[in-house]
Amino acid sequence: MYLLDTNTVNLVLRNPTPYLQARITAVPATEIYISVVGVEEILKGVLGPLHANRKTPAVTRHYSFLKTLIGDLCVFQVLAYDEAAEAIYQGFSATVRRVGLADCRIAASAMAQNPQYTVITRNLSDFRTTGALCENWIDPPNE
Repeated sequence: MYLLDTNTVNLVLRNPTPYLQARITAVPATEIYISVVGVEEILKGVLGPLHANRKTPAVTRHYSFLKTLIGDLCVFQVLAYDEAAEAIYQGFSATVRRVGLADCRIAASAMAQNPQYTVITRNLSDFRTTGALCENWIDPPNE
């Protein structure tokens, strides 16, 4: 099973690299998840401008984008952030937590699964710091 990090989800929705597109389509959809933590990050990025424009005519553009985004996100299975993931997160050292709250929680979510899910990310070094399994499906391997 695979868990897409937030940056990977953004790429899939906006402009996937050919390598990423090929890897995604090669895996059954039932094996690909996004994290509820990543969904939160994406929604925060959309809701901020929507809120800032809520009293202007531009709000319609923001609501339209939000509606499209929700539809796009619904094609993915969403992996919960539960007590097991939080326990793993709490076990991370302060050094590991410097990677960032969201990335650490995404990693913890992947690590809490049995068997552990593989995080799909371009930020391999950050996720390896947490101990999570990870792969880069964005950039093709050097040949």
